[in-house]
Amino acid sequence: MSGYRPLLLLLNCLGHTALSRGNYALPCSGCFAYLKSRTYAYQVVLSPGISPCLLVIMSMEDYDYLFKIVLIGNAGVGKTCLVRRFTQGLFPPGQGATIGVDFMIKTVEINGEKVKLQIWDTAGQERFRSITQSYYRSANALILTYDITCEDSFRCLPEWLKEIEQYANNQVVTILVGNKIDLADKREVLRQRAEDFAQAQSMLYLETSAKESDNVEKLFLDLACELIREAKQNKLDNNDTAPMPGEEIMRQC
Repeated sequence: MSGYRPLLLLLNCLGHTALSRGNYALPCSGCFAYLKSRTYAYQVVLSPGISPCLLVIMSMEDYDYLFKIVLIGNAGVGKTCLVRRFTQGLFPPGQGATIGVDFMIKTVEINGEKVKLQIWDTAGQERFRSITQSYYRSANALILTYDITCEDSFRCLPEWLKEIEQYANNQVVTILVGNKIDLADKREVLRQRAEDFAQAQSMLYLETSAKESDNVEKLFLDLACELIREAKQNKLDNNDTAPMPGEEIMRQC
């Protein structure tokens, strides 16, 4: 089916028995089953302080590949700014810390093939780790991000690699990204040092600036190209049947 017809549907689960996880409300199992039987793609929103709900994105868009990309790294390194620069073309000044997980979709065309990228922006704070770790499992690619002006964000990379090893599938493509190169005069992590670290861990490496849009599009498009190459070599499980993170959380409750 051709064409593109987006439809946003918000279901209020009031009156149903909702599941909960910590301070985050989840949709009731009845609504979840109903939506799962009728929607083409959907997003579970973990919403603190409001009634349980499910935001559903229904689309009739055709695509050749669907890839799930998850951004991880310390809080404040610019993960959300990278996502919004790529998907919306803007740099949000004074961007606050992500709560839980944010979600964006962008479809790109590469060599005549339509590629849908589901981009999951995870919180870097320790208190959200139990939520964000569940998003590793179905990821096709991980963008491990640090701030070139913050030595501490670089020193924490081995801890993030341990999480990748523990929770991600063994075919996941991982790229190390040094963000905020527009602040070159405040650099604390030398590029060569980061490149050596990435090479030792068999990771791709790129430096970016979400503020100036340097290498942001290159980051996601190069990653999409690599995922296509992997998929064509049958090294990657590229299908729509992999469980979405919301489904994983529902099963855990």
